[in-house]
Amino acid sequence: MLRIMAYVAVATVNENRMAESFRMRERKPEIHNENDVYVNLMGNVEIHSMHYHLDESRVNAPMG
Repeated sequence: MLRIMAYVAVATVNENRMAESFRMRERKPEIHNENDVYVNLMGNVEIHSMHYHLDESRVNAPMG
């Protein structure tokens, strides 16, 4: 009985963490002027500015 209660508690905590992670991913960058820069390091690396979007594939591209 104790193992079942522990399993339910751990599953609930993991579900809450996953839900919070999805909420953070859904947030869109709010860029209002030329000086604003949005950097996302959670999950996929992304950098946004007013006129440019840099994603993980470009960040990891070889130099040269």
